[in-house]
Amino acid sequence: MPIINVEGIGRIEFPDAMSREQIDDTIKNEILPAFRLRIAQASATALSANTSIAPNPFSGGTAVADGRFSVGDSYRYTISDLLTKMETRRRTETVTEVSDSEVAYNGGRMTTDLLGNYIIDDRGRLLTESQYFVSEYSVGKHWHTRVLLTRGGGGGDGRPRGKRSLTRFKEDTDEVELDFRVLAREKITVPAGTFDAFKVEGQGFVRNAGANWRYVYWIAPEKVRRFIALEYTNSGRRGGLIIADRYELTSFRQNV
Repeated sequence: MPIINVEGIGRIEFPDAMSREQIDDTIKNEILPAFRLRIAQASATALSANTSIAPNPFSGGTAVADGRFSVGDSYRYTISDLLTKMETRRRTETVTEVSDSEVAYNGGRMTTDLLGNYIIDDRGRLLTESQYFVSEYSVGKHWHTRVLLTRGGGGGDGRPRGKRSLTRFKEDTDEVELDFRVLAREKITVPAGTFDAFKVEGQGFVRNAGANWRYVYWIAPEKVRRFIALEYTNSGRRGGLIIADRYELTSFRQNV
């Protein structure tokens, strides 16, 4: 049986019946994506010990994420342009499958981990090791995340086709570096109601694209498993805005 040394993983034995082309395809499309996901899960477990909380007697307490997603949970959002305040589209995220480490929405068109971090985002991109959302929130807490972002293939809208398909991504990968900080705990009112939420800001850059990303989101992890509101801006190399969106929760349903 052929034995192949896969960089970062080690020696793997393959059946004699497999051609070298089949082996290469299996390594590229199955083994490496699965290995990256395991790394992401391990990073999530270690993050609590590695993030820091600045001393702050006015932290507003601590809230722990509730990852008890179940099939049928649903979250509806309106998306508006941050500059014009005009609604541009609406989005519904309905949980269709839950595993020990992943949550699939809308038949696998979007996938997150149990904290809400994208694995396949709403734009059809694969994100490896992302930590936009954490297991515990307290004012002053901050963390850094490095994300490998792979732009998707398989359809005209850039979304992968098929249930949780990770095998049809083009080789178009970039690195994203982001620093997050919990700024405050405050009341926020959106169409879904008024929530006592943590306000989190994240800023960073996309290395090869030369873009600057900024996130501000509000989350009430003990009440709603997804974010309450989120603002995202994407600025180009010369500072011009490419994307400036605000998401607001309009309604939600959680079975547990």
